[in-house]
Amino acid sequence: MSTLLTEEDYALPVNYIRVIIEVPETGHESDTYSGSHPSIYLLISDSGSVRLNMFRARPDDTMGTYALERCLYRCIDYPLKVVDLSAAKGITVGDVIRLIEGKGRDRYELADSGTGCRFWVKTLIDDLNAAGYIDESGAEVAQAQNSLYKNYRMEDEDSEYEEMVPGEFI
Repeated sequence: MSTLLTEEDYALPVNYIRVIIEVPETGHESDTYSGSHPSIYLLISDSGSVRLNMFRARPDDTMGTYALERCLYRCIDYPLKVVDLSAAKGITVGDVIRLIEGKGRDRYELADSGTGCRFWVKTLIDDLNAAGYIDESGAEVAQAQNSLYKNYRMEDEDSEYEEMVPGEFI
């Protein structure tokens, strides 16, 4: 279950930054996406999370839909891939959202194919790392980013390399 963020949610401390690759919630006949969809979950101390998501809401949309959701869970039931990065001490949900929106990452035009979400998540990881919000070595950050270059099916062993198709930040 998820809800919209409240003013109080912005002050919550972030413990981990989790990348979850899942089966897409929505798909459209015109999409040529890989069959898996990444999102970022900010894990907070109360066993919940805040999901940062960019997706194509309708078949004729060219702009991605930026969604922030307060979730009562830390992981979906059947993820295709999960990668955790430790958050730097002291950062809050509000810090992350202000960084994303301050860099214009909430305004994203998807690629013509309806894809580009993996590139969006990779860019957010780059931004979070550059801002000092990720408390991991370069190798762990690279591992998280490299996981986005795979098309996941139902098992990690059943993944294959797939080039990212970038959209454009507007």
